[in-house]
Parts: sequence; structure tokens; C-alpha cells
Amino acid sequence: MQQDERISALCMSCGMCCDGTLFLTAHLRDEAEMAVAASKGFPVLTEGPGFNFELPCHFFKGCCSIYDQYKPKVCNGYFCKPLKKVTNNKLTFEEAELQIRKTLSLRQEIISLASDFAEFKGMQCYKIVDNVKAVLQAGDREAMRRYGKLLLLIIKFEQLLKEIRGTTHKTNSII
Repeated sequence: MQQDERISALCMSCGMCCDGTLFLTAHLRDEAEMAVAASKGFPVLTEGPGFNFELPCHFFKGCCSIYDQYKPKVCNGYFCKPLKKVTNNKLTFEEAELQIRKTLSLRQEIISLASDFAEFKGMQCYKIVDNVKAVLQAGDREAMRRYGKLLLLIIKFEQLLKEIRGTTHKTNSII
């Protein structure tokens, strides 16, 4: 398999840029792209700066369910930091794959551990992280003890996400 095919296969099997793990919104180029995206069912945001649609993308169901159909340019144009490093020969494909798989595995571990708590059952990882971080910010010591292991996993997870996304802020849009 060629390097480009390996990168594409890894990218499509990951999906963290589509499922809300890395970003909350994705950028649309202009009003024309926003109009087409809205007509195709993308949840476009009409308030706020620029042209964006909400993530997680409802077309992402473990992989892109409209891969061969219309998608905004950002869907084909975004590459995470590890894959960019592979294309620039600053990281081997195997190193990038390990980094991405490790992050996906930790995400699954967070979801699994969080499912032990009724308040997190059925939640996507980004919502679990946001809720647990809110508890931490509120200074609720009892909740901190209760969610202790989950908090530790989230701290590790956020560090891995920073390396993949290339920024510390989850609210950043995919551009």
C-alpha cells in the first residue's frame, strides 16, 4: 500500500476531527459553501464569526457516511498534526499511527469508565470531558474524589489531543 493510501485509511478510521473529539465546529469557506452545506443537511451556524457547521458531524457514523458525496472542502482538506508531520517526513507513518491509536484507545477507556456513572451513560467523550472539567472548575471535592480516575485519564487524554490537534483549545474550528 502506498504512503498516501495508508494515510487516507488511517484518517478515515480515526474520525476524531468529525466526531467532536478535536473540534466543536468546522469552517466553511464562504456564504455559497454555507448555503450548499445547509441544503445537504449540515448543521450550519448562523451566529458567530465566519461560516461554520457544528460538530460532531451527524454524517459521521464510525466513518463518513457521505464520503463519495458532497462535503465541505474542510472535510477533505483537514489533516491532523501527526499526519502533516508524516507528509513532511518529520514523523514516520508508524509513529503517527501509534500516537493516533493511543489517543483513540484512551478515548474509549474514558467512555468505558464513565459508563460506570449513571450521569455519563451514553454520552460522547467530548461531553464527558466537558462535564468532568466543569466539576473540577467548580471545586467540588467530593465529585473530584468520585471521578478521580476519570480526571486522571482526561488529563492524559487532553495532552494527547493537544499533540494531534496542534493547539490547546478545543473550541477552535477546523480550518
